[in-house]
Amino acid sequence: MIEEQILSLSRTLKDLSMFTKNIIIYKSSIRKKDRVHISSIRTILERRIQSEKNIERFFNHQDKSIVKQLLDYLSSCGEVMHLGEGYYAVLPERYVRLRVSKSLLKVGDLQDDFIERLCNLGLSKEVNNQKMLYVIPISDYRFDFDLEEWIKVFEKSDKVISLCFEQYYLPTMQGRFKRVESSGQLKKEGLYYIISRPFENKKEHFIAKRDNDVWIGEMINDNLLKSKMTLLITAGYRPSYKLKLIGEAIIEITLSNILPTVEREQIYLFSLPYQLNGNRVYYVRKQHLSDFIYILEKLKFKERDERS
Repeated sequence: MIEEQILSLSRTLKDLSMFTKNIIIYKSSIRKKDRVHISSIRTILERRIQSEKNIERFFNHQDKSIVKQLLDYLSSCGEVMHLGEGYYAVLPERYVRLRVSKSLLKVGDLQDDFIERLCNLGLSKEVNNQKMLYVIPISDYRFDFDLEEWIKVFEKSDKVISLCFEQYYLPTMQGRFKRVESSGQLKKEGLYYIISRPFENKKEHFIAKRDNDVWIGEMINDNLLKSKMTLLITAGYRPSYKLKLIGEAIIEITLSNILPTVEREQIYLFSLPYQLNGNRVYYVRKQHLSDFIYILEKLKFKERDERS
């Protein structure tokens, strides 16, 4: 995208965020509740989204309605919360401190400021570095263990797992998983990525090790991306990123891998994704580039050398 398209999309998403939060608050107050069901706001949000141009590419998930995609995005950005069973509530304002630039971001703001909101491509608002009663470090805003801790969980697991119609995969340095074609090729050492199919339409994902005829490990369905990335990195793979200057102050960052949930939601605070589903491209202001790279480096990303 060119600079004007990036800025236009950022402004549009901020407008949609503010509109959605106010609709949720208004509908909640009418019912004297602290939440609303998606069915009560779907039609008005559909009309509002349809009035915007050139956002079809952003909301690119084929299996979700555009309203559900918007609400999921706002939830990932910390603007609203999904309470389950289709109910949503607006979250209170919080202040989050970025790790490297020390920028202070206001998340969940309900006051629209046209000038200030252009300083950050994400939905949050960058504010003056004034003292606040409580500021959340970005590592605590969305917390997860380091990769080293993740691999220890798998290595030290003592849970016996049950497998059915399973397939075994070994991680490679090329960032892919190689299928083990026969049980005779399975080794006693090392961790495997395993897909089990206990039912026709159900998959269970594990990272496990072999102990004689028993498999010991952890189910990873709830943390699939992070778990698989951890195993690949342990095998020597290094994900990469590429930087490109857009205009004078925006950096396009292209990634080799989709980001895990925690890191993606941290980055959403100060960046703009190219699209929602399967995204590998982000846009960030120059002043926040160091914060973006810091998060990538914790996942062992390295800058891509185009000459190699």
